[in-house]
Amino acid sequence: MRYLVRCNVPPLEYHTPIEVIRKNLVGNNSGNLLYQYSVVRSLLQPGTELGYVCDSQLLKGEVTAETISRDYDHLVLPFANAFREDFQHILKAWTAVVRKLKIPVTVVGIGLQDKYEPTYKDGFSFDGTVKEFVSALLDHSASIGVRGEYTEDYLHRLGFGQNQVSLIGCPSMFMFGWKLPVREKKPLTHDSVIGITGAVGNPREMKKFLMKVREEYPDYYYIPQLLPDLELIYGGKPFLFNPNARILYPNMPDHPDFLKDRALYFINAVSMMRFMPKIDFDIGSRFHGGVSAVLCGVPTLFMPMDARVRELTDYHELNRVPGRDITSDMKLEDLYADLDPMQPLRHHRERADRYFAFLEKEGIKTVFRRPEEEEKTGFSYPDEMERQPLDDLADAAEICPPVHAIATTSGEELAARLSGFGKYRYDSESKPYEEAKKSLAWYRKMRKSYEEKTVFQLIAEKLKGRKGEKS
Repeated sequence: MRYLVRCNVPPLEYHTPIEVIRKNLVGNNSGNLLYQYSVVRSLLQPGTELGYVCDSQLLKGEVTAETISRDYDHLVLPFANAFREDFQHILKAWTAVVRKLKIPVTVVGIGLQDKYEPTYKDGFSFDGTVKEFVSALLDHSASIGVRGEYTEDYLHRLGFGQNQVSLIGCPSMFMFGWKLPVREKKPLTHDSVIGITGAVGNPREMKKFLMKVREEYPDYYYIPQLLPDLELIYGGKPFLFNPNARILYPNMPDHPDFLKDRALYFINAVSMMRFMPKIDFDIGSRFHGGVSAVLCGVPTLFMPMDARVRELTDYHELNRVPGRDITSDMKLEDLYADLDPMQPLRHHRERADRYFAFLEKEGIKTVFRRPEEEEKTGFSYPDEMERQPLDDLADAAEICPPVHAIATTSGEELAARLSGFGKYRYDSESKPYEEAKKSLAWYRKMRKSYEEKTVFQLIAEKLKGRKGEKS
């Protein structure tokens, strides 16, 4: 079987941080790497051939429906929060390709981006784009696999039936099939290692709380996910494009997180999964940042801020407290005491049954085999996880380690970063500048033409009016 999988980058392909920045190989958010890796891990097995395609290849016309149908037997499209305003051009590009395909297509884990209290009942500007995409997909698929109940209800409101929409959750949560690892919950102390995730737009109170955690638990790691965060950590470029970035958020290269070497950026899923077992407790608003901890058995508390994270943490029954309920006077130890490390296991086997039944119905065979009824515990220690072919390949591959802040570097490494990032900034900023100059020249030309045309029209109308007066 030959599968073509939507991936920002092949999961074991080596890239330097500056290459990731230049080509945006994380798709704006490194969380994309985790669910894509999980899908690849489930598909890779003897007798299976995998190919990879990213959205930019589609937009540039480097991949077409004809080549996909010729070279592959099945197209697998892992998605995240793709139902949103600024993703319409990608959905439209996939719609055009899918319509022309002659092979099955399976969408795995797509979701809606909306406010914490969903507003989809009022409709969105992108409803038409979504309807066209899903309609094209259903010509090549039994149903579409969605992340949560909000997305499921949203598609039903757009007119798609119960049998056309399958609620399956996020593929990342099924990295190990029917199993989830769980570690013993250690007492939280001043020396505990804390993992912190966050977002620019988090409420001020939540940000204050996470800053307090940094002060009370000095052995912490801040793990950002956005591409601008990588630009800041690797090259020192201030994160200023959003006003919220200036408020209680690491947005300058001299922030304590960077000076104390307490910030890490992962540019591949393997290094992420290798690091997370060092964490004793993970907390934050980033879904896949938290899932990487859950998949290593780490007690994790999610603080959902919008519908996309809310529907996922609800569906997978993860430990959670709404981000809007977090206040700066809360104590981390109290949140930790209320956390149940076994909670993600509740009904996980039923969710896994649903997920793999969906893939099976789509004609997709995975490396996982349904466990016997008497073995359905869903519990496993991390060192007991069953190895798969991708794990062996990962052990033999060269994997780029996590990226540390530029403030921690010196000598040749510092010079290399400044040189490489400086060239990147020059290229990326000079090109728009040249385009802007061309646009300005075009505008002036058209304005001049328009003014001249308008003058002539006025003269003609005036002359015409005079003729009318004489007649």
